[in-house]
Amino acid sequence: MTPVTDAVPSTVTQYAREACRCYLHGFFSASLMLCRSCVEAGVATKLDQKNLVKEREALPYGNMKAMLRLARTKEIMDELTFQLADEIRESARKTIHQSAAPSEAECRKMLENTRAVLRSLYE
Repeated sequence: MTPVTDAVPSTVTQYAREACRCYLHGFFSASLMLCRSCVEAGVATKLDQKNLVKEREALPYGNMKAMLRLARTKEIMDELTFQLADEIRESARKTIHQSAAPSEAECRKMLENTRAVLRSLYE
């Protein structure tokens, strides 16, 4: 997965590259976790760029769903982008907390969702 645009923060770009490499080498759980990190960092950075640092920092630590809701409420993302990002979050949650390793197809879908979320946020 190549960066969608130069506007994507370098940390997010690095997570996206690593997620792709993990996928190509068959490390689907690792790829999915990096997709989640990529979306989380991308949304947090976009909120900060829109001067919503205080609101973001007031959220419960580690509550990605709350951060996604904030981004949706503040119109940083549309409903479709919110749904894609939340699907990544939920898939990663199942993998980490329920030991439900993603299939190759699910991982590929989450990589595509990650790219779509970044495109929506930064293009």
